[in-house]
Amino acid sequence: MPRTCLWIICLALSPLLAQTSDATLPPALERVAVIGASVSAGFRVQHPETRARLSLADFLDRMLVGEHELHDLADEIFGFDPPLTGKIMAKNARKRDPQLVVAVDFLFWFLHGNARDEAGRLEKLETGLDLLASFDCPVLVGLIPLMAESRSLARRGLPAPETLDTANKRIRAWAQEHGAVVVELDDFMARLQSGERVEVGDLALDDTGELLQADGLHTTLLGLSALGAVSLEALVAAWPELAEQVRLAPLAVAAELSAAPVGSE
Repeated sequence: MPRTCLWIICLALSPLLAQTSDATLPPALERVAVIGASVSAGFRVQHPETRARLSLADFLDRMLVGEHELHDLADEIFGFDPPLTGKIMAKNARKRDPQLVVAVDFLFWFLHGNARDEAGRLEKLETGLDLLASFDCPVLVGLIPLMAESRSLARRGLPAPETLDTANKRIRAWAQEHGAVVVELDDFMARLQSGERVEVGDLALDDTGELLQADGLHTTLLGLSALGAVSLEALVAAWPELAEQVRLAPLAVAAELSAAPVGSE
């Protein structure tokens, strides 16, 4: 083959090769956006003295080592209108030009709540996945947990077990297609609901009652710290070279965020 033709072929393929190479590189952690629903927003998770709300972003902020910006865009009322809220949230997150998006419970309400039928739930899920696909950086996406025993969700708003299974298989496939990292939120919540042992970082608990609120849906302060560590653990599993940039210490971080503010004595 003439050298000129070979050079033209290489030139044409270079953007594709560069894109493939970039997709395997670990994300920078200097700008991180958190998007999601009430768990990420820290529903009823407060500083024990000041009563200031604590969100997933607050815990991640202390678990990321080095200079970084953490943008908290999670919303407790996500479930009232998931397509609209999700669209606005994703748009606002893109304005921050994130290098990593944490969307642990972002997809939850795209499967739960009102729907004409089970097929309608799966159609809504595609809307949520399309919003996540609008980011040009890695996404931490959570699987959807089983909430049959939750006291705060109406039965008519729950997906059928087979729908939930189909949805989580779709999320896994989507993540593989888009280079996203799956967070096993379903397994984490199942352990909390059943009282199974939870181990992550410096935390090892047999009594998981300390991690879950009475509604069976939302985490406690320590539980939210554990979820932050589980999320970053998944990130490090995907990119081991990020281990030194992450502090997997949910017990210590929870204690720090629970400490009395300076000057309060």
